[in-house]
Amino acid sequence: MDNSHLAGNDDYIEGEERFSQIPCSTLEPMDGTCHIILAQGEGALAVLDLAKKTSSDFWQKTHLAYVPDNIEPNRTSQLQDLNPRWFYEWPTLDAALPHVREIFANSKQGSRLYVTGTHSFIGIIFQQAHNAGIDPYEALAERRGPKTRRIQCVHCKGFMDNVATQPVTCSHCGVLLLVRGHYSRRLAAYQGVCINAEDTSEIPETKELFS
Repeated sequence: MDNSHLAGNDDYIEGEERFSQIPCSTLEPMDGTCHIILAQGEGALAVLDLAKKTSSDFWQKTHLAYVPDNIEPNRTSQLQDLNPRWFYEWPTLDAALPHVREIFANSKQGSRLYVTGTHSFIGIIFQQAHNAGIDPYEALAERRGPKTRRIQCVHCKGFMDNVATQPVTCSHCGVLLLVRGHYSRRLAAYQGVCINAEDTSEIPETKELFS
């Protein structure tokens, strides 16, 4: 897939290497034998926008999965009205993941993947796709919702979701972390490193940068 159109896009996450980058753009219909669409929260709006560019034939070979994630209003009925051949809804990403893995495991050559939601949601789904042998560069992603980040503390290896501030205190070990700009697709997370290792009494101002 040609990702040249992503140059200069603020949603293009710079990674540690080419294969750790997650390109985010706008969902567009792709040619394929089957379509797998995974949406979280406000990502439902991206799916509804995608539907304006498709025919009913597209949805007759589509798996559409929705994780409302407590976002109001709930878009379930609007998504069901698209009449996808398979429709799934799970309350949280954790509840969805076993089923997502099964869908990926049973996908055939020619299947196309579409993911929309927060950066954290997109990253974790791309991680699962990679583990299943699906090339994320043959997929499309569109960020919808807050820009909060999922990070891993490099000191205790704990993960934190929905991080909005810089710096942030690790909820596992209490270390004050600088959220680095590099993203690991393998971990589906940004890296957090101690920001005041030389003098822990120095506490930088906390700013909300990822909301």
